Amino acid sequence: MRARTHHIVAATSAAVLAVVALGACSSGDGKPDNTKTDAKALADKAVAYLWKHTSMEGTAKGTDEDGEAQEMKVCGNVTPDGDLVSLKGTLVLDGQDADVISIDGKDYIRIPLSHYIKMIGTNDPTIAARVEKSIGGKYIVSVSDDDETGSLFEGGTGGVTKGEVTQFDGKQAIPLTKIGKDGAKKTVYVAAKGDVVVYGNLEENGRKRIETIIVSVGKPCDVAAPPQGQFLTEDEFDKAFDESKTP
Repeated sequence: MRARTHHIVAATSAAVLAVVALGACSSGDGKPDNTKTDAKALADKAVAYLWKHTSMEGTAKGTDEDGEAQEMKVCGNVTPDGDLVSLKGTLVLDGQDADVISIDGKDYIRIPLSHYIKMIGTNDPTIAARVEKSIGGKYIVSVSDDDETGSLFEGGTGGVTKGEVTQFDGKQAIPLTKIGKDGAKKTVYVAAKGDVVVYGNLEENGRKRIETIIVSVGKPCDVAAPPQGQFLTEDEFDKAFDESKTP
């Protein structure tokens, strides 16, 4: 239970950082042609542009490293250097929204009751009622990973390559791609004309394939921790879950 929920929170934190590290949207119509700029210079401009915005909202969809479907909507606030300040969002689990919050060095996740019932593998209404009473509606709280940052191109813009103009989220975009040391491929899509804004990206590594799209920028993401009594530590949650599912 603990490994799975911690993995979900970490994945969501990474997703919001990907969103925040994508900059603002602009059509760029009638503006300078960015296809004439070489790959590194274009990537440098994208990095310089994105740090003008420290709060954004976006969506991410695809599969994680285990090949499991992921779909989420997140907003977040970061420092000008790309360090995460706070985030909140939802991700889909068993067809229902799970709530995620990260603030003040702590991660909170509230998973739909149906997910826990499915894990138990029972249709016994008595057990379901006990699970709901003990953990239903409560968040699990854990310490945030402290090494998450919103770098647009890991390790800098050296080695970035530029592709031909293509469509991304209905916009004319130039793909900028970098292969990481671990073989992970990240393609960032920037405006083909005008300011070098970023429309989104695609991350691919083995079974992982996540596409992130910007929804809005500049609007602060209002984040607050759940009140006392509405969350449990991982140890408390594991104990309550184990006791409630035992006949």
